[in-house]
Amino acid sequence: MTTPDPATRDIGNVIVASSLGTVFEWYNFYLYAKLAPFFASLFPPRATTPRRCYPRSRPTRPSSSSVHSAPSYSAASAIS
Repeated sequence: MTTPDPATRDIGNVIVASSLGTVFEWYNFYLYAKLAPFFASLFPPRATTPRRCYPRSRPTRPSSSSVHSAPSYSAASAIS
């Protein structure tokens, strides 16, 4: 009887480990999909309107004076 090649034994371990990882990942996804409606019912929305992430005084569209292109510098202007 000969001993199995170490590379073959390592490939078998890799296949078993990756298969177990895939099964655990799919089970995790299944639990999340099944329990999401339950947990959603426990936490109702706080408000019907979305919250603002910026102050109300901020303009909705930039004006033409607030849009600037990057300044261009030349060697002559850098010396003076």
